Amino acid sequence: MNDDLKDIPDADRLLPLPGIPAWLVVALFIAIVLAVVILVTWCRHRAITAKFRHRGAAYRLAAAALETWHANPAEIPLPQLAAGISLILRSYIESATGDPAIFETREELGARDGAMQQLDEATRSGMMAYLMELSELEYGPHAEGNRDDLLAKASTLLEQARQALEP
Repeated sequence: MNDDLKDIPDADRLLPLPGIPAWLVVALFIAIVLAVVILVTWCRHRAITAKFRHRGAAYRLAAAALETWHANPAEIPLPQLAAGISLILRSYIESATGDPAIFETREELGARDGAMQQLDEATRSGMMAYLMELSELEYGPHAEGNRDDLLAKASTLLEQARQALEP
């Protein structure tokens, strides 16, 4: 036999290494960055839209609750009516703005700096004064007041708060 013959060399050493072209890596990176930006933008837009939709639902619920109280105010004792109106207004403020007004006493609400910050100054001061008036009717020894006027003022303040919170 002939010793000059050699085995066939391994071809893997001679082939170029398989790799991803640089342009493909850059294109993939750009696509991922764009996808993340689009996803973040979409999520933010969706959250903002849901927030405004939630504010509208909170307003409709509060307005309907006030209408229910308005249907027969004479049958409701004044302290209970004042507590109900206060709860409705505080619930709306909490739902629409995230302010913890519903979880605070009148003293805490009045003493807290930044209470109901998302409302404009006129609406905020009117709402605070009215909530204090309601608490006086609710807890005061001489609960006297016109039920229809209380409900009308609550409806007016609710509408002012809604307008102040609209974008």
